[in-house]
Amino acid sequence: MAAPLLGEYPRPNGKAYSITLNFNSSACINGTVFTSGYAYFNAATRQLYSVTRNSSNNDAFVFIGNK
Repeated sequence: MAAPLLGEYPRPNGKAYSITLNFNSSACINGTVFTSGYAYFNAATRQLYSVTRNSSNNDAFVFIGNK
């Protein structure tokens, strides 16, 4: 199950975004968790990079995807 993107906010400088992700599935090892972090889209390579962490800073989530 894909995690829905709850919010994306452009950063004032560059091509980075502040993001919030919600993992909401009993099938997920982490269960239901809200995470926040940053994303960057590289238009030349058409890749999206993101890293988020949970509120207790115990877990981090990295995503790299191709468009």
